[in-house]
Amino acid sequence: MTTRKTVGWLVFAALAMIFILQVPRIAARGYISLGSSYFTLKRYEKAEKAYLHAKALADDSCAACGLGMTYNALGRYDDAEKEFQRSMRLDPNDACPYAQSGTMYYDLGKYK
Repeated sequence: MTTRKTVGWLVFAALAMIFILQVPRIAARGYISLGSSYFTLKRYEKAEKAYLHAKALADDSCAACGLGMTYNALGRYDDAEKEFQRSMRLDPNDACPYAQSGTMYYDLGKYK
């Protein structure tokens, strides 16, 4: 049974989501979190879609790094490298792309 109070909260939640989706930066963070969850679950294709959606909403270094990690896990090393470099350009102080690209290069034997 749906009560008037329940309907009120559902309307409020729907309006809040509409507001959040109007602010691309906030919506992008939601998709980054979703991508991270899918990545942790090893659902890389879904993670890729979430990160690409975040990237379309806002130019974000976390989205680029997450996408790079996903491409690395899928064996798409050239794409991963491009995303890590993009993430470094967007936020040179973020350690994530440096650490992840270093791990990728090490795993591929590309070090001296």
